[in-house]
Amino acid sequence: MSKVLGNTARKYGKHRPSVVLVHGGPGAAGELAPLAKLLAARGFGVLEPFQTGTSVDAQIAELRDFLQALNRPVALVGWSWGAWLALMVATRNPELLSRLVLIGCPPFLAEDARSINATRMARLSPAAQDQWDQWMPRLEQPGVMDQAMTLFDTTDCFARDDSPRPKVCFDPDIHHQVWAEAAALRRNKALIVELTRLRLPVLALHGDYDPHPADAVQRSLRLHQPKAAFHLLQNCGHKPWQEVHAKSSFLTLLCAGLPRQA
Repeated sequence: MSKVLGNTARKYGKHRPSVVLVHGGPGAAGELAPLAKLLAARGFGVLEPFQTGTSVDAQIAELRDFLQALNRPVALVGWSWGAWLALMVATRNPELLSRLVLIGCPPFLAEDARSINATRMARLSPAAQDQWDQWMPRLEQPGVMDQAMTLFDTTDCFARDDSPRPKVCFDPDIHHQVWAEAAALRRNKALIVELTRLRLPVLALHGDYDPHPADAVQRSLRLHQPKAAFHLLQNCGHKPWQEVHAKSSFLTLLCAGLPRQA
């Protein structure tokens, strides 16, 4: 069961929160609800905050304030864009965290990101590619995001299970404004600088079928965070918690890397 905390977060599980999940997008609040429920069922107290800031700095400050209010270090788990946001919060506020987990992290360098769109398009039929071109500019329109998520399942999943899709509150203004800044951070290598400044234990989990190239993410971690634990999940796409073949091993690795409830 989850509990809505105003309009800013959802709480899962019976225990005091020890895990905070950071959603992707940017601007796709609620997408990590299935993972939060899985962790709560395994005895973790989980918080899923919703980022509302319309700039990178605003989202960093928003998440920092949220963590400060918890009054104890927690594990920060970032997925997709949320992995970058979690990293930037962790480098600035290590005292608020016990460890950092990166799931499906996008590559840190622009040259390593060039294959992502081509990989996705190669997994779609010509008709589906036409749908992609029609829907991507109109995600803010009613019903379009739900339709687009079926395409993302095709491009980003190896073998999706039959779990229902979460209700995602997509904000196109947040997405466009934050992503423009985030992409610039990748182009100017600022994300690599963030990585070199990190002083926390790092666990990275990445699917071998994820369009975001795993080898590029692993290479950056090896160079700048050599003590980071990187696990490549076989037959697994961008959302390991919904993959038929990888869900069990993903959850085993993730739970082993999270702090147990006090």
